[in-house]
Amino acid sequence: MGFVLSEEELSIQATARRVVDAHGGPAVLRRLRDERDPLGIAGELWGALRALGLVGLALPEAEGGAGLGLKEVGLVAEELGRTLSPAPLGAHTVAARLVARRAGSSLARELTPSLCDGSRLATLAHEEGVRHEARPRAVTLSRRGSGYALDGDKSFVPFGGAADWLVVSAAHEGGAALVLVELARAEIMSLCTIDSHGAARARFRGLEVAADAVLTTDAEAELGRALDEATLLLTAEMLGGAWEAFRRTVEYLKQRRQFGVPIGSFQALKHRAASMYCDLELSRAVVREGLSVADGAQGSLAELASAAKARLSDTYVHVTNEAVQLHGGVGVTDELDLGFFMKRARVTEQLMGDAAFHRDRYARLLGY
Repeated sequence: MGFVLSEEELSIQATARRVVDAHGGPAVLRRLRDERDPLGIAGELWGALRALGLVGLALPEAEGGAGLGLKEVGLVAEELGRTLSPAPLGAHTVAARLVARRAGSSLARELTPSLCDGSRLATLAHEEGVRHEARPRAVTLSRRGSGYALDGDKSFVPFGGAADWLVVSAAHEGGAALVLVELARAEIMSLCTIDSHGAARARFRGLEVAADAVLTTDAEAELGRALDEATLLLTAEMLGGAWEAFRRTVEYLKQRRQFGVPIGSFQALKHRAASMYCDLELSRAVVREGLSVADGAQGSLAELASAAKARLSDTYVHVTNEAVQLHGGVGVTDELDLGFFMKRARVTEQLMGDAAFHRDRYARLLGY
């Protein structure tokens, strides 16, 4: 996936932009915040994405999806990030792909078509503490009679309160397992996050799980790939948000006048804007390269996922910090939307591992 998008990619991007502008945006996020909505999801937007088939872009065509790749999903994720629209596209895509690969499970086969068209929402329940870890530890899966039992807590499940099904990662016999759990069977507590995007805690206390609901008990490689895919889709959303914060800042620099001239004519502010632009272009390059590799291009998915997350964690925070400073006092008021971008930058910086985690992982992958 290069900097120049194909005709098909441009069409997907334009369609996503139209629907997100029509049904999403900071105004929707502001309403969810003011109403303290426990689900934290733009329901009307999610319905519009479903109607246009954008929910199943990277899901099997035979099951009702579009049969495309993660790079197309990334284009839609950028638009969601650009408008701060809380829709579970990345979380649902990754979870649904895990389910769709399990043709041996009758439950997975039954659910896959409804996941592909978005009539049922799935999300990956993986995080267990305040810091990201690649392997599940706190949630365990153990044998019980002809089935299994699930025990432990998941600390942060994206859009967990709005989902119909959870794909839960669990420690099992020294490895990792993936388990399908219907939301109604788990103890769910919605979280009030600073960025007003949906999230929840999930608790399992000896939850009985049928053998058919266990997608795999040898999930380490599959889970690792899923986490890398989820990370890249998150960075695509972060990229969209960072570009929008930058765009709004440049427009302000052109309009705000001081000493009779636009403040954007001051050399020091030009340098700061140029620095942000360079960071954003580098960020776009690594995100799109990573998504291409996820779809089969040559390269290391793990290395690019970590490189992208480290880069975007720094870039999104840097750009939103600069946006607020360059706007001056008005930048910290609730009247402007910049505060929402800053809050989202702080949350996404930590999700799926922060910059320090991924720099360390990247170095280890290279043998250091």
